[in-house]
Amino acid sequence: MQRALLTNPAIHAVLAFIHASGTSGVTEADVANFLTTIARVNHTTAQRREATIRAWLVGADLVASQNDRLVATIAPERVLIRDADNSVIGKPMALLKPLVTPRTAKVPSPPGVSIGYVIDAATHERARREHQRLVEAMAATITAFGAVPEANKYVDLAATIDSKHYLFEMKSTTSESLHAQVRRAIAQLYEYRYLQELPTGVLCLVLDRRPEGRNGWLVAYLEEDRGIAVCWLEASGKFACSAVSGQQLPFLQ
Repeated sequence: MQRALLTNPAIHAVLAFIHASGTSGVTEADVANFLTTIARVNHTTAQRREATIRAWLVGADLVASQNDRLVATIAPERVLIRDADNSVIGKPMALLKPLVTPRTAKVPSPPGVSIGYVIDAATHERARREHQRLVEAMAATITAFGAVPEANKYVDLAATIDSKHYLFEMKSTTSESLHAQVRRAIAQLYEYRYLQELPTGVLCLVLDRRPEGRNGWLVAYLEEDRGIAVCWLEASGKFACSAVSGQQLPFLQ
């Protein structure tokens, strides 16, 4: 039963929302309000759906009811990010498109060059533990703001927040590799925005360290020249960014 529930986009989103509240949990009213934002239903319908979803989640031991509050009991990595590859495209919650590139015919590969190297590089990058930590930390931040994070084989994270579409690229770095990683991220973000057909999408680079010293100029370059927001994960486990990026990333405030 757990598997069936976790593959349902709406239930998965509700579970991620509950999990983001931590041990303090959420009320039934909180869940109903959340449903109105992701399912575009009126409050009466949301209350009925909340009661049904709550019964399923509690019955499957995914959520516990404690002092009239709902607390997630499942491991966080199983609930934070909705798999857009398995979503029902066309529903209000779905931002990312299926794993197809309808514009491929318009952009043929040069002779002798394979487009597969981008996918292979992304696969290797995701294998890194630090990279996954960035993904999960940002997914938790997005969920706590009341949005639903998505991911697919190409895009690390995506979300619709306050009617704006966001695409995130995570990069784990060292002081020596940071410059090269930023270059890769710029290319990937522009490519993803084109392939996902989100011309006004907000691009965000998520780093595991703040660019400083000889790399300090990269923040202004990304923000002012490339139009890409940038943030970094601090030792506290919270994300930080400049005032410029903060205007584009209100969920980090």
